[in-house]
Amino acid sequence: MIALAPLPVVVPFLAATVLLLVTPFRHRGLFDLFSVSVALTAAGLCAVLALQSAVHPIVYWFGGWRPRGGVALGIAFVVDPLGAGLATFVAVMVAATLAYSWKYFKAIKALYHAQLLLFLGAATGFCLSGDLFNLFVFYELMSVVSYSLTTYQSDQKSPLIGGLNFAVTHSIAGALLVAGGIGTLYGRTGALNFEQVGRALENGPVDQVVVLSLTLILVGFFAKAAVVPFHFGHVDAHSVAPTPACVLFSTVVIQLGIYGAWRVYTTVFWGALAAHQEQVQAVFFWAGALSAVLGGVMCLLQRHLLRMLAFSAVSHVGMLLVGTAAFTPDALAGGVVYIVAHGVTTGALFMCAGLLLHTWSSLDELELRGRGRSFPWSGTVFFVAGLAVSGLPPFGMFLAKTMLESAVPPAHQTIARFVFLLSSTLTGAAVLRAAGRIYMGWGSVQTPEAVAPTGEEKKETLGRTRPIVMQLTATILLLLGLLAGQSSHAGTVAKLAGERFLDVRTVREAVLGQPVNWPAQTVSPPQLTWSAVRFGMSTVAAALTLAALSLLYRRRQNEWYRYVRFSWRALVVGLNALHSGRVSDYVLWLMAGVFGLAVYLRFVLM
Repeated sequence: MIALAPLPVVVPFLAATVLLLVTPFRHRGLFDLFSVSVALTAAGLCAVLALQSAVHPIVYWFGGWRPRGGVALGIAFVVDPLGAGLATFVAVMVAATLAYSWKYFKAIKALYHAQLLLFLGAATGFCLSGDLFNLFVFYELMSVVSYSLTTYQSDQKSPLIGGLNFAVTHSIAGALLVAGGIGTLYGRTGALNFEQVGRALENGPVDQVVVLSLTLILVGFFAKAAVVPFHFGHVDAHSVAPTPACVLFSTVVIQLGIYGAWRVYTTVFWGALAAHQEQVQAVFFWAGALSAVLGGVMCLLQRHLLRMLAFSAVSHVGMLLVGTAAFTPDALAGGVVYIVAHGVTTGALFMCAGLLLHTWSSLDELELRGRGRSFPWSGTVFFVAGLAVSGLPPFGMFLAKTMLESAVPPAHQTIARFVFLLSSTLTGAAVLRAAGRIYMGWGSVQTPEAVAPTGEEKKETLGRTRPIVMQLTATILLLLGLLAGQSSHAGTVAKLAGERFLDVRTVREAVLGQPVNWPAQTVSPPQLTWSAVRFGMSTVAAALTLAALSLLYRRRQNEWYRYVRFSWRALVVGLNALHSGRVSDYVLWLMAGVFGLAVYLRFVLM
């Protein structure tokens, strides 16, 4: 079974190489079928690894270079249920994206399929990697493919600008991650293996080296996860990238950024910062709260559908950070369910938006008013997904939010509930408003200072057809989101994965010592109460109310209304100015985030 560990990475890489070699043959149908089959094969391999790793950690040493005397010189894959489960989810999302792409592009070459398989191999390696340097290698490979996918339609100006902003901000974050964070740790410990670095730091003092490395590593992963104020490049990329690429950005790239922060913090810094856990966890909590609120407000202000969904993803990542900041098994269990449920639900929303673009060559909510009436199937999916985003029981996002809320420490419960309520209401209202205007023709073409689309829309009409495969893929993803909330087994498995993930001692012994089994653990399924159901229904009701008010908006002339409108417009102008589209501004915000985080950690840890 251990020999299977590298296959989820090797198989997509080899398949991508084959596709590049046979590109001249231009057999579109064969390329599509082959790519989806490879992605599903990788998903099956990852699922087998996840099941087997529930018994004991799987450690695969490339070339047989095993540790000697507690010193790891070789490269290892370390497989636990959470990492392998996330890799399975990634493979499923890539397969769904490839299936959706069958009819999305009018013309496509094997290079596109090869890029997605390279992305799959890199993302899987990121989930399974056991050392810092190779984690960064897979991080960069994912990033490079993401830049390429953003500019896939490079005959237009907007994808080039958005891709440039995305590439510059993430390249700087990646450089800080490797040259600053990982390089500093290597200079301090002389090691790159997670467990060996963690053991070395645990036995040493918490000094400026530890503070610097933690700061830069968190910045690197927060930029990947679109955490405020490192989210600008992500949002611009969503505005101009093809819809299949946006699906992967919001459901895979962002989630892997959170996973990377979890992995490095728990394996490398957990023991060294045992006396400062609350101070470090405050970083996750308040960064999440800021992302949830700002992302929700900006989501409600958007007219461009992909940009709206991008800000929705930023907001929900914030809720994920708020709920998992305590780093308890229950918190991580809720985080796992949230990643899966949010991923499939958001993926369905992006695919419905892509169908509108495919048909009408526009993503402007106002321009599309009433045009979705001829798409009752996808309109239903879009509306139900909006309710799921709001937290409607019994969808997976409701279960995940309930688990996350119950895992928040009592001291922060009130703030967390407010953040969850506000974020769910704002993002749900934005989606439901768009559903009512586009698919039902409700509302007028006026909107209270909504932000107009940025960049150029596609000028080419791709055809007014309704490809069944595009609608079917979105429907399947939405059904998976429903299934994640109905299965109590999913919550139990997630709790077990959280327990295993935080069992640092057992993993360290398996990596640096002898193979061991996990200690016996009894995990109870998550408990859903009527209070949680009422809270979920209240967020849905608030989202529906706000969406209705947005659709019923009419300009008025009385003095009180003009004052409110002036205040709202000032807020809109201010927030829109922050998202200027200028890469120099984004880099400045990134550096400000680095400085602020470094100052905070310096004073609370030393």
